Amino acid sequence: MACRALTLTVLGWLSHTASASEAGDSPARFWGGLGLGYGYLSASPGPAPSGAGGVWLEVQLGMHVAPHWLAGFELGGLGLQISERNYDPQNGYSSIYGQGTTHELLVVQYQPGSEAGWFTGAGVGGLLYDNRALERVTLNERSGNGIAGLVRAGYGWRMSRRLHLELDVNYERGNVRLNAPLPGRFDVGMVALDFRVAYH
Repeated sequence: MACRALTLTVLGWLSHTASASEAGDSPARFWGGLGLGYGYLSASPGPAPSGAGGVWLEVQLGMHVAPHWLAGFELGGLGLQISERNYDPQNGYSSIYGQGTTHELLVVQYQPGSEAGWFTGAGVGGLLYDNRALERVTLNERSGNGIAGLVRAGYGWRMSRRLHLELDVNYERGNVRLNAPLPGRFDVGMVALDFRVAYH
């Protein structure tokens, strides 16, 4: 629900600020983005799958901190899909159905110019892990949490004065500690490709 509300807020804000810029108002110093794409997760050892893909979503809000630097907060994650290869209907614990990761990161991005061009970024923060099968047994709201770091690189095309369409590749690495009464930790790695609409 929080991710959905933040997504709607960003979409409304992007529409308002883009219209204001086109009308000749002074350029806003804020930065926002909404990205959607495909991600792949690999985890070992632990309840998360050793390899599975799904929908990647990211929402960013921040501001310009220098002429070519953007900084802010990113909420995003990866929701995994089921397939014949990675789903066992006889074993809910090995199934990836209902699994996903959510990250809450402080991010920075280097944007060389306002025209079309390459950009890079990085972030660090919290990582949340959800597994419906485990949560039905433990009655926990969440299966685990930990820390993660992300790096990205991409290319952007200028659509209007401040609105851009961007394509980026993301790599995220984290470590999850399972919540009690489950013991242990496991590592996760994610790679994602997404298109993003950004205002900066």
